[in-house]
Amino acid sequence: MSKSDSNCANANTSNAAQLISAAGVDSNIIDQAQKSEFNYLSLGNLGHVAIATNDAEKQKMFYQTVLGIKPEQITESNSPKFGMKIVFIKLPNIYIELIEPLQNSGTVYDFLQKNPNGGLHHICILVKDIKEAVETARKHNVRTLTEITTGVYGKSVVTLNPEDCFGVAVELEQAEE
Repeated sequence: MSKSDSNCANANTSNAAQLISAAGVDSNIIDQAQKSEFNYLSLGNLGHVAIATNDAEKQKMFYQTVLGIKPEQITESNSPKFGMKIVFIKLPNIYIELIEPLQNSGTVYDFLQKNPNGGLHHICILVKDIKEAVETARKHNVRTLTEITTGVYGKSVVTLNPEDCFGVAVELEQAEE
């Protein structure tokens, strides 16, 4: 690291500390968060953002015509567990999944009953060790909506209860080794 890079890093650290202080955040909270058990779980990238919709084709056309993003893949799953149509839209570092239920049951169907216009269904975060991540979440009184199961991609997944995640359903997915 050059001297100028080092100076920039120190300035950024100092600026962050000033912002945290100005916001009235107790520095002890920041220290605890940095030492949190979640740091050793090796949280990975955001895997995908899932958007529930009543009409995946119509929404796909929005992404294609307005934003110029072509879907990478469209698939349908007729399994009782994951009966849905999924349109995969790949951005440089993340997927957007447009999910439309194909049956009158399941989490996506239930979500759309409460939110007829659709919207953010869940975010997916990749984790190094899903069993350890669930154990840690439960130690912090975060409930799961499901047990660890095999998801649409064939990887282990679990969904954390949105009531314990500030209103957002968080799916944890086992990252590839």
